[in-house]
Amino acid sequence: GEENTINVKYIVPTPEDSSYYMWIIGTSVASYEVDLVASKYSTLGTYELPLIDYTTANIQYKTLHTLVLGCNNSGETIVAVESDAGGIVGLLDGYGIVENCNNTANNVMATGNGYYSHAGGIIGNSNLSDSLYDEAKVKNCTNTAKITGYSSGGIVGIAGSVIEISDCENTGEISNISTGGSGIGKAGGIIADTSADKTVINSCKVDNATIQGVDAGGCIGIYHCESVESEYCEVIDCTVTATDGHAAGFCAAPGAYYYAGGSMNQRSSVLVVQVDNFALEGSGISGTKDVSGVIGPTTLHNPHRSGATIIVRNSKIGSDKDGNETSIIGTSTVVNNMNGTQHINGIVGQIYTDYKQYAVTINGCELDGVTLEAKAEDARLVGVSG
Repeated sequence: GEENTINVKYIVPTPEDSSYYMWIIGTSVASYEVDLVASKYSTLGTYELPLIDYTTANIQYKTLHTLVLGCNNSGETIVAVESDAGGIVGLLDGYGIVENCNNTANNVMATGNGYYSHAGGIIGNSNLSDSLYDEAKVKNCTNTAKITGYSSGGIVGIAGSVIEISDCENTGEISNISTGGSGIGKAGGIIADTSADKTVINSCKVDNATIQGVDAGGCIGIYHCESVESEYCEVIDCTVTATDGHAAGFCAAPGAYYYAGGSMNQRSSVLVVQVDNFALEGSGISGTKDVSGVIGPTTLHNPHRSGATIIVRNSKIGSDKDGNETSIIGTSTVVNNMNGTQHINGIVGQIYTDYKQYAVTINGCELDGVTLEAKAEDARLVGVSG
């Protein structure tokens, strides 16, 4: 492979050990030449793993806990009670790869209470074991099932580890179940909720799907992570509805903090969100609070946030190939936002901050075939950004 990397190829013979883990442990050397043989299967291909630090003794290692390739689920219904439900994987704990998997079941449901009820078309919960060395990669997967849970995502329900989702597609219906006083429900066409240090979503498509939650986003419901990167994602002919919160074509409510078990989420530093070459076409986006074409309102009241950088470039919001327009609509007649004003935004929503630094860059974007509408008398219609 490239300099300072090791190509790990999965080949026979199968090791007798029942735990098929692969790891890299080295000493301080200038370069590596390593042949690593450890696999259960003979046709899994090659993955390139970067060295953590090749200049010093490499005493920490990354363990591949889970490798799921080429799996298909065509069952009737998956139901998880007081746990996570996924069309392929319920809980992915630590470093894992899920690739070339398809979920065509009718339903995936997590019926538990609050934070124990995450549902995803492919993975219910991608959990965080070690923020430095664990990550999840989901590639070339599809979902057509109806997804229902507290956090409901077309591909992933909730992520706590570094996660990268690429070349995935969701056409399934996404909805929340009522959990009483357990908290806010999130729904996303790709992922409902992420508190990962870094979230990457590339070349994914949400097509002809209905997405409904308290907060709802065409790709992401809400996130509390430090970094989100996305390019070449599409939301086509979808209905995205926030029943008691924010809604947006890409992400409904970035940067928000929340309370779980009495303690506040401790994500810190500067929130960086970069969305390139996004397309929202022929879709209806509506909500009772702020509603936006790409990114919803950014909250910086978290004392652990020092600021935010929001970037949207070369993105299109408008009609689909058949001429069906996109609508961005505030449905409430009573404004209940933080500043008492509902914002209906073509691209980026309002930034709510207590004197923290932020920067918004919007470049090369197009709005054509878009309707902005609000029912509240003191709402603001903003063509580009709130």
